[in-house]
Amino acid sequence: MKKNLFTSRRFKHGSLATVMTVGMVVILVLINILVNILSERFSMDVDLTDNQIFEISDITTDYLDTLDKDIEIYVLAAEDDFEAGNAYYKQASEVIKRYARYSDRITVEYIDTYTNPDFVNQYTREDFTYGDIIVQCGERYKVLTGYDIFETSSSAITASKAEQAMTSAIMIVADENPVTVTVLTGYGEMETTELEDLLTNNGYLVNSANLMTEEIPEDTSFVILASPTADLDELAVAKLDAFLNNDGNYGRQLLYFASPSQPALPMLEAFLEEWGLTVGDGYLVESDENNIYYSPLYFVQEYGSETYTEGISTSYPVLMPYPRPVEIVFETDATGLRSTEVLLSTSDTAVVRPSDAADDWDITDGEQGTYVTAAVGTEMDVIGMAQVESKVIVFGSYEFMQSTFTSMEALNNAEYLLNVVNICTGKDEVGVQIVSKTLGTASLGISAAHISVLGTIFQYILPAVVMIIGIVIWFLRRNK
Repeated sequence: MKKNLFTSRRFKHGSLATVMTVGMVVILVLINILVNILSERFSMDVDLTDNQIFEISDITTDYLDTLDKDIEIYVLAAEDDFEAGNAYYKQASEVIKRYARYSDRITVEYIDTYTNPDFVNQYTREDFTYGDIIVQCGERYKVLTGYDIFETSSSAITASKAEQAMTSAIMIVADENPVTVTVLTGYGEMETTELEDLLTNNGYLVNSANLMTEEIPEDTSFVILASPTADLDELAVAKLDAFLNNDGNYGRQLLYFASPSQPALPMLEAFLEEWGLTVGDGYLVESDENNIYYSPLYFVQEYGSETYTEGISTSYPVLMPYPRPVEIVFETDATGLRSTEVLLSTSDTAVVRPSDAADDWDITDGEQGTYVTAAVGTEMDVIGMAQVESKVIVFGSYEFMQSTFTSMEALNNAEYLLNVVNICTGKDEVGVQIVSKTLGTASLGISAAHISVLGTIFQYILPAVVMIIGIVIWFLRRNK
């Protein structure tokens, strides 16, 4: 009797193989569809570079989680053109895309202004360059150029600061009332570029004004006077008084940095004394090696008023390089309207080195004690039911806010300074400190560690899995 083809062993095995093949194809198709759906909704990219150059920091993602306004990011170039600039532009493009992936409040759009020139016509005050970036929230917007998102030297890009620029721009446009900071010049002040960058990266609008020849801008609520080397005149002091009084409305702040290199400045000192603060002669050194950082000139500080440490960790120290002592004239004046608070102070083993000390002066020649190195003077009043106040903040060290110290993760210099400024200006955001990223020759590739892992997977694990599956199928078919 002739065997039925459909009941034969060969047909059964062949049918099983066909069904398994079709089933596997169907599963792969379904997985592909699922991955495509998920990739549209969630970020499926994995940054395998050594220094995570394509990722944004936890600080930024934490801020994006609090974002309650819609932000549009427009890159004024075709996406392929923008990324073709060089490796840094590719990195910047990937960073920009991350913002939309981490927040559903943000959209990113690449607009080729060559093929769509009408788009920029709505920004009548701007003169754009191909590749500029617009960060917009409603009617408020900020334009970023290549100089904003990259660090350069002799016209060559040396590092990417795309994340700092993007996060700062979002903070500025999302804030309906951004704080304007004015750096005062005209009396031989020290350079403040690094402090300006720190404030700009944290959503402040920063400009400058010559206190000798110009008025302080009306929209300014915070001014910086960085270690002037020439004394103020009566007109300059009158401008500061009027600024801080604000027609009796107060709500203004002055941040002053002192330095051992300053000469005697009697007009400025008299002004500070009215706020309950003066800056003493000489500078401080630390005699206890447990409190120093490489040198007795660089030493850690004790935190003062808890008002100004709220929201930050005090487990990290603040380091103050050779500060001048800040002296408290009064805790509260006779009117009860002006008061002072200590921000930072030394341990009880600090010593003052006088400005006229002899060359053979030794740290053992000084008297050990606790000295104030930063303090704030406040003047308050009550208008209706509301208390209003202005503040003068004094730091005994100009070097305290240099990037050498504000960029060190082990120190709290940047976080503390930003927290003081934020609290004085009424900003709620915690300070954002984001490090620039440098791309090495191989930085865009996969790191050696990831290469090793992937090599192991594809060279050993995957073939072993395939072999095991084959053996199982062979064993099942053999025993049918």
